[in-house]
Amino acid sequence: MMTRLLSQKTAATAKKPAQSKVEKFFNEFVDKQDDIGEKRMGPHGVFRLIQALGYRPTDRQVLVLAWKLKAQTQCEFSLEEWVQGMADLQADNIKTLKQRIDQINSQLNTDKKMSGELYRFAFTYGKSASSRSLDMETAVCYWDVLFGPRTPLMSHWVEFLYATEKKESERLAKELGPNNAKQVKNVWITRDDWNLFRDFILFTKSDLSDYDEEGSWPVLIDQFVNHCRENLNYMKAQK
Repeated sequence: MMTRLLSQKTAATAKKPAQSKVEKFFNEFVDKQDDIGEKRMGPHGVFRLIQALGYRPTDRQVLVLAWKLKAQTQCEFSLEEWVQGMADLQADNIKTLKQRIDQINSQLNTDKKMSGELYRFAFTYGKSASSRSLDMETAVCYWDVLFGPRTPLMSHWVEFLYATEKKESERLAKELGPNNAKQVKNVWITRDDWNLFRDFILFTKSDLSDYDEEGSWPVLIDQFVNHCRENLNYMKAQK
């Protein structure tokens, strides 16, 4: 506790990096190939930034960076987001930025409140601005980033989602025709699905023996548990 208080005090009293240095740092990764304006870093520039930091696109640190910059669009950073984010992180160069991101990434392993904030950010960050839900494939990608290597239960969850998508696609193909059916995404992850899935995967026993069908779980998770118990020999709740 004392260490954390001291680190917070140090952060509060540290000088903000000079804006001129922060903007120069930003401009190093503005790529003309992106053609989205001088005050935005696009996908090509972000990819070069990730490489310079020594990360892979699927590393959790990349999502941490977007979170700390309060990024609004995937694979893009505005100059405004960058300047404010670098001020908060006290960074104006690759070495310092990597140190800050790695430090936060390590904290996530023990700080449940912080990891919950990152998890909730991922939903808003991952979905399109015009949608209220997250498409299934994007959700699966972010779950892999956030939770790491899949447990057997997580693997069954992903398989269940893809099987549900396939079943619905086949049904729509009969109703609308194959070409029209391909244009429709059938499985969407709502904010409620997303938020409660974290509780489900972290706190429910891996054999589902403590899963309460009468609890306030989203329908999609109820359907998954029923699938596991009926088809994969998972245990029913112990009375």
